[in-house]
Amino acid sequence: MRLALSTLLAILLILTPKVYAMSIAPKESLKPPSSKVEKVAETSMILLSCPTNIVDADSMCAALKSALQKRAPNHKIQLSDRAPDTSELAIKLHITRADKYAIEGYLEWQSKSVPAQNGPPVTLGVTDTALTPHMYGSFTSGLVKASKLPIR
Repeated sequence: MRLALSTLLAILLILTPKVYAMSIAPKESLKPPSSKVEKVAETSMILLSCPTNIVDADSMCAALKSALQKRAPNHKIQLSDRAPDTSELAIKLHITRADKYAIEGYLEWQSKSVPAQNGPPVTLGVTDTALTPHMYGSFTSGLVKASKLPIR
């Protein structure tokens, strides 16, 4: 029994490097050209539009920009209300409710080739204290996670 186990282990050790080497060494023709990947990352732009009719709107927009930057670190994010060009994605934050104890909203996005789409509504509510701009990060992270943004 011990000899059979040792033999099996030896066979596995001999075969494992070959399988491992084959699985991590794809053919050169299957690898994407790195310059093309870098070029796409450099030209990707997100146009961000934020509401101005809420308390501390600048903090809300900064929190959303930060959440998007975490989701899409290779994209440039510019505050703009203009329509997107070919390599751009326009994202707009809509706030449907904002009071002392809760905020609710959703993201809308579109590109030149895809019509406007909406993400699900997200709500951040507090019960033991008033809502503060410091809490906007949780809200905007939830918006970005809940929305199926077409970002690579």
